Amino acid sequence: VQVDWQLDKPTPDPHLVTFLENNKQDLVVLNLKRQAQALFQQAQAQGLEGLFHLSTALCPAHRLAVLAEVQKRLEEGAPCRLVSTQVVEAGVDLDFPVGYRALAPLEAIAQTAGRINRHGLYHVGQLVVFLPEDEAYPDRAYGQAAQLTRALVKERPSLELDPASFQKYYRRLYQVQNPSDGQLETYITTQNYAELARRYRLIETAAVNVVVPYGAEAIALMEEAREKGISASWVRRARPYAVPFFLPQSGPPAFLEPVFLRYGAEAPDWFLCSEPGLYDEQLGFTPEEGLGVGLVV
Repeated sequence: VQVDWQLDKPTPDPHLVTFLENNKQDLVVLNLKRQAQALFQQAQAQGLEGLFHLSTALCPAHRLAVLAEVQKRLEEGAPCRLVSTQVVEAGVDLDFPVGYRALAPLEAIAQTAGRINRHGLYHVGQLVVFLPEDEAYPDRAYGQAAQLTRALVKERPSLELDPASFQKYYRRLYQVQNPSDGQLETYITTQNYAELARRYRLIETAAVNVVVPYGAEAIALMEEAREKGISASWVRRARPYAVPFFLPQSGPPAFLEPVFLRYGAEAPDWFLCSEPGLYDEQLGFTPEEGLGVGLVV
């Protein structure tokens, strides 16, 4: 895979749509759901054939269906243009001839490169790394690592995804981020795990699970929850139809319907999507604009 770093200036979304038009099969990976949704809608307005969207806004069952159709089109040589978040970067066996990746941590760029010429069907695959017009990242650490990648490219415009590049990248990354924390280390050495759990979060804001009306089985599970409450068995069956959602500080919005456990208490982390119109057949769970939540990956 040959990497083309285009980081001198932002690439407007209309130019990304042109990239999609110019290739029969290509992949675009962005950092946030709102970015992927916006680009998908712009490309959709141009009437591009074989256009797909992938993010955690789609429930797992929906994502599997999209991936199956994308895989089928790639194998048949049919038009296939996938606009995705980094959800496509791990555990997905796709093989595009061309890819476009918004600036990200170097390891994320390497993951996207792993979806380009994956099976060696082409003499060389092409990955263009660009600076998005809406430059935003899932969190501060992710953005910090992305800017480090940009700095390395500025030093070496022909930066390759090789071991030497990653050694330099990780050495600088850990110098910048300083992962040690004296207070947390004290909780560990004194075995104060309760306080450690209270103060430390790998993911800063916990998401709740929202069951969406994707197909007859999901709708049946929603009715079962309303009539009988939920159980461990219900949770296992519902997971393929659940999407993560970050609650605003004001509490659950009106379109989230609470559910109750079989013994009567309200479930703290499971809800139903009470408005079917909020689940789009292509974009997935699209809650009301302006909440500023649930739009990460």
